Amino acid sequence: MGVDILNSVQTTAAGMDARRLKDEFGGRLVFWGGSGDCQNTLTFSTPEAVAKEARANLEIFAPGGGFVFGPSTISRSMSPRITSSPCSIQPSASTRNP
Repeated sequence: MGVDILNSVQTTAAGMDARRLKDEFGGRLVFWGGSGDCQNTLTFSTPEAVAKEARANLEIFAPGGGFVFGPSTISRSMSPRITSSPCSIQPSASTRNP
């Protein structure tokens, strides 16, 4: 038995660079998380900043599959300024799997 999925991908943690993870383990491991920094961006930023960070992670993790898009951790509390869910962000056509 081995590891099939990494839950959670918290790209702001030490050693969790999104590009390095995808390049090094993308063909062998499914990544869960990566929607954004739950401790800062998702909690304290504007909807536009949340969308930008979520889209950037989608662009890295989605190509080729092996990605479950969602929060990296349970957010402490969502800022009242955040009115849209990052899950409503649609990946660009280049990151969608056929």
